[in-house]
Amino acid sequence: NDVQLKIKELEHNISKHHKDSKDSANKVTRMLEENDWIHSERQFFGQPNSSYDFKANNPREAGQRLKKLEETTTKLERNINNRAMNMLNEAEERYNDLMKKKRIVENDKTKILQTIKELDQKKNEALNLAWQKVNKDFGSIFS
Repeated sequence: NDVQLKIKELEHNISKHHKDSKDSANKVTRMLEENDWIHSERQFFGQPNSSYDFKANNPREAGQRLKKLEETTTKLERNINNRAMNMLNEAEERYNDLMKKKRIVENDKTKILQTIKELDQKKNEALNLAWQKVNKDFGSIFS
């Protein structure tokens, strides 16, 4: 009687495992149909040092971590004003643009000052030449 009970129990376990196997096969087939990326990434499943290394990366732990991160994100979204973040990004962009323009203006200022210095030097040389010529001409007239 115990043997028959054990046989029934084992038969029940076998039928349960067959059903689970069929359900799993159906689930895999459905997932393959719904997710095109599985076909291209399937070769990497279970490979060491890959995103699909299930020994190093436990999917359950990753799911729990994802859930915690999503909860943290929702908590932070309540506290952070998204509009303020957008305004901050815009202000940073304006700042960077203005700093770029400032550098351009400073470079132009340096070039202009250099040009003024060169023109002053040429002016002084021209005045000196004119003064020497006038001095020489007056010297020859009055001597």
